[in-house]
Amino acid sequence: MSEPNSLLKQIKNQSENVMRELIYAVEGKVANLKTSAVDEPGHGGACHTYHISRVKSEGEGKPAGEVFCDIDFQNGPIEDGNGVNGIQNEDLLAIIIDRLEGF
Repeated sequence: MSEPNSLLKQIKNQSENVMRELIYAVEGKVANLKTSAVDEPGHGGACHTYHISRVKSEGEGKPAGEVFCDIDFQNGPIEDGNGVNGIQNEDLLAIIIDRLEGF
């Protein structure tokens, strides 16, 4: 295993479908949510759609496996008629920076 507080990334194939679970283990983080890439890699090799779902049931109306949040990234060039159809990496990084500056 790695040193404490290090970030581990493993991508685990879930059967033969497109969905891949992304596992990030950080010491002290409670594993109550699961992040999955849910589309085929597009031009350039990156996926564009991710789901964040509950790992276990949290009572009535909050079942395990329920998609808690979807994240859609830009798919294709904006200039080639696709228009803006998702966020860009910089948008997500701006959110993370803002959150970290708040602590």
